[in-house]
Amino acid sequence: MPSNPKTGTLPTVAVDLRPLVRTVTGIGVLTRSLLLELASRGEFRFLGMAHGPAVGAQELEAAGVATESHPAPLGGIWQQLVLPRRLVRGDIDLFWSSHMTLPWHCPVPSVLTVHDLTALLLPEHHRAKNRWSVYPFFRRSVEQARRIVTISEATAADLRF
Repeated sequence: MPSNPKTGTLPTVAVDLRPLVRTVTGIGVLTRSLLLELASRGEFRFLGMAHGPAVGAQELEAAGVATESHPAPLGGIWQQLVLPRRLVRGDIDLFWSSHMTLPWHCPVPSVLTVHDLTALLLPEHHRAKNRWSVYPFFRRSVEQARRIVTISEATAADLRF
């Protein structure tokens, strides 16, 4: 794997660990599992970031994934106001959002994971907080991402629509 021309080291991927703060659900379990597998390959340096301490941070750190916590009252506020200021420091080569949205102004190339579109297609099944963390940012996130990863062909088909 080519090294970062700026630093001579492996490229650094920052990972959105919001799904690992407080209660870990399916997206958090998947994010942690993928991150541990990717870290074991040794092709990138990984830095997990969130608005609070990540559940299982010790496991990630033991696998070589550094973690940072930048306190904010809500993950969406952190993502839009705190995260872009952290990403702009120049030590991050790529940002992976495992949670469907990107910062409005993402200063580095990004990969976006879209698990499903139920917050948009079936909003009555989501809390208002979840809907409002997706609605204003989803379209721009899809347009801004260098790559989009979907978890199923059904979600990929929904995005193509």
